[in-house]
Amino acid sequence: FLDQNHLCVTDTEAKKQDLSGELVAAEEKYQTINKELKIIQNKMMLASEKMAMGHIFDGYATLVVGTHTHVPTNDGRVLNKGTAYLTDAGMCGDYNSVIGMNTQNSLNRFFKRDSSKHYPAEGEASLCGVMVEANPKNGLAKKIISFIFGGELININ
Repeated sequence: FLDQNHLCVTDTEAKKQDLSGELVAAEEKYQTINKELKIIQNKMMLASEKMAMGHIFDGYATLVVGTHTHVPTNDGRVLNKGTAYLTDAGMCGDYNSVIGMNTQNSLNRFFKRDSSKHYPAEGEASLCGVMVEANPKNGLAKKIISFIFGGELININ
């Protein structure tokens, strides 16, 4: 059974081009967490930034998983020192849309046409995510599996 004494889930986020300060702060902060399983959600925009975070925490975190772009990537793997990594897990929503929002309204907003505040698409949703098998002794990953259930997308694993 896992509780707050065994599991830490935290996130990183950067909104500017110079990430050095954020990366140093994140590295210092997360190195002090003393939990068996550590999951780092990575809300950076660029794949290169997300990959850098994966390598920074390789051997320390159980999982570094990207979010924010809403599009699942197919690069899940266990890094050299035992951290499971995935650039982006994807979203839980209708993929026959614009990142889960109504397509026509989103296109109208892009073209500065008559539109309203974003609202969700109403099609069948896909549930996207990742599962990790971890070593209970050191908290490092043994295996990572990404998944997609329902909706427009299909698993290609």
